[in-house]
Amino acid sequence: MIARYNRLSFAFGIPGLILQGLGYMATNDKKMGIEEGAAVAITLVGTIILMVGFALYAKSRGRSPVWCVMGLLSIVGLIVLGVLKDLTLPEEKKTS
Repeated sequence: MIARYNRLSFAFGIPGLILQGLGYMATNDKKMGIEEGAAVAITLVGTIILMVGFALYAKSRGRSPVWCVMGLLSIVGLIVLGVLKDLTLPEEKKTS
């Protein structure tokens, strides 16, 4: 696993999840005071950031960033991403 890409995947993935949750809550709770269009935009931005995080995670495992599409398949896709075999070469694995 390439440590740099793994760290970056969390740096993008966590905020993406938070924005998705915020957008979902704002869409379903009118008391938050966020208009529906803005809530949808927040959810979309969160999804894009989360997909970048998934792409970086796939890259940390020596896979194509296209594997991030698996994240759209809900929990099944996340399980597949989580169990991807590490294809990185020994010289690519760095702890820094």
